[in-house]
Amino acid sequence: MDDTVARIQSILDAHRGKDFVERIIDPTTVPALALPEGRYGTHMMSYADDGNGRNAIVYPEIVRSPETGGLVRLERDAAKKHALSTGQYIPFDKSEDAAWFAQNYKKTWEGKFGRDQIAPTPTVPIP
Repeated sequence: MDDTVARIQSILDAHRGKDFVERIIDPTTVPALALPEGRYGTHMMSYADDGNGRNAIVYPEIVRSPETGGLVRLERDAAKKHALSTGQYIPFDKSEDAAWFAQNYKKTWEGKFGRDQIAPTPTVPIP
């Protein structure tokens, strides 16, 4: 395991139990969300300040619908609000670290999961 993957895995291990973290660890547990142009997604990670000016947070724009259990995409601001209200985020001391994680988290999938193992699911609105 290279240093990048080890660092990502360490961050994920520290936040086990959060739905989006568990989906990063094993993206085959819930079907991916169909997106425009034939693409699909499982997280669409974003980062921002925590609203208190103390930390940066990483959070998914694609979240699990409490009604259906399937994945839905929220707009960035709605996703941040959802993350802060549900605890579905990872805090970082520096925005640079949050940006790095948001851009690199899928490196833990290399050699483990192929695109054919993550099947799309229909979009379901979340209230």
